[in-house]
Amino acid sequence: MRKYWVAFMFIAIFCFSANAYAAPVEVTYTTTSVPGNYVLNFTVTNNISSDPQQYVYQWGVNLPYDASLGSPEGFTQQKDPFNSTAYGGSGLIYYDRWADYSFDQILSGASLGGFTVHVSILPETISFYAFAYDKSGIVTSAHNPLFEGVAVESKTSLLSVTQVPEPVTLMLLGLGFVGLAGIRRFGK
Repeated sequence: MRKYWVAFMFIAIFCFSANAYAAPVEVTYTTTSVPGNYVLNFTVTNNISSDPQQYVYQWGVNLPYDASLGSPEGFTQQKDPFNSTAYGGSGLIYYDRWADYSFDQILSGASLGGFTVHVSILPETISFYAFAYDKSGIVTSAHNPLFEGVAVESKTSLLSVTQVPEPVTLMLLGLGFVGLAGIRRFGK
């Protein structure tokens, strides 16, 4: 009976350890605070599977339009607001937007920062959208998906950083305790 519990534990760990979740596209930002003139510096991370290779080529945030945007090399500011309703999105209007139509900037597994916006009032939440493209030449939702989410502020303390375990890690730890209890109970 003991070998069945051990085999079960190995199978459970193998199956669940590969299922840690990361959003397909993540946006984080830092804030430089000068009262009345806050600078938000955004970083876009592409977590989309690399088969086929997907490039994040357009993205934006739903902040009030501000002409003083900064862009990393290769990306340009888009002047017209974007509404995601036609693409099955939330219907938010995104005024601050960037695009790179060479489709080679933020590939799968990469991050790019340097997207800045100046605002006079810090919002409570900042929503974002992003489009990815796989260079197939086919423009469908499978080859050109829309992602929406909430940007997360990066706050790193110089004194200490607290790491929070992922839910899958906690589940594996609990499953390990159940397995140990089962071995102890049925192993006698």
